[in-house]
Amino acid sequence: MNPSSHHREKLEKIAYIDRKLRQVLKPEGVERWLHAYNDSLGGKRPIDLLAKGQYDKLLSAIAQLEEGVFV
Repeated sequence: MNPSSHHREKLEKIAYIDRKLRQVLKPEGVERWLHAYNDSLGGKRPIDLLAKGQYDKLLSAIAQLEEGVFV
């Protein structure tokens, strides 16, 4: 995988996470959720996991939001 493919893949994953969040939360809620410490993520902030590329953990937390589980 060349560097541009790697960056494109990361951007696609981030865009997908953004779309999923906007399906569940209002725009101001997305910002708040990304920067709040989250118990379902081990007390970490979603924005920090996003920066580390831990997309699967974020998608699991978003799935909980979709199911109505408070995270």
